Amino acid sequence: MFRRLFSSDVLSSVLSNVSSSSASAALSGASSAAAAGAGVAGYVSQAVFRGVKTSPKKLNLLARMVRGMSVPSALAQLDHSPKRHAKTLALAIQSAVSNAGSRSAASADKEKKDLKIVEAYVTKGEYIKRVQFHARGKFGTKHHPSSHLTVRLANIPNLDESAN
Repeated sequence: MFRRLFSSDVLSSVLSNVSSSSASAALSGASSAAAAGAGVAGYVSQAVFRGVKTSPKKLNLLARMVRGMSVPSALAQLDHSPKRHAKTLALAIQSAVSNAGSRSAASADKEKKDLKIVEAYVTKGEYIKRVQFHARGKFGTKHHPSSHLTVRLANIPNLDESAN
C-alpha cells in the first residue's frame, strides 16, 4: 500500500552524484559498517513508534516529506509544519539519532549533520471499533485508526564539504 524507500536505493542515488573515487570510499565504509553488524543494508540506527493514534495516510504524508533528507533539515521542516503529528515524527527522528550511539559532545554535532533518513515508512496498526448511533434505531461503527512509524538513519558524510 505504501511504498518503502530502501537504504540501498538512497545510498546509490546519493553516491551517484559524487565523484567515483570519493564515492567508492564512502560505499566501502558503508558496506564495512553493515558487515560489522551496524544494521541491515547499511543503516546505522532506527526508531519504531507503535500505536500512534492517527491514520496511516496522514502520518505517511509527513514521512514522505522527510524521506531522504538530512536530520537537521528534516527537523527544521517538521518544526514549521502545521500538521498535528509533525512533533511525533520529530521525536522519532530524535530517538533514532540517540540510538545511533553515544559519542562525545563535539563529534555528536558533526555526526548529526552526516546522518540521513534513508527509510521512513508507516504501516497500519489496530483499528478500534466503536458504536455510532443513527436515527430511527440504527447504528454504525466508528473506526479509530492507529499507525506504526519506522525511521531508519544512515551515516552518509557530506562529500561536497570533504572535497574542499
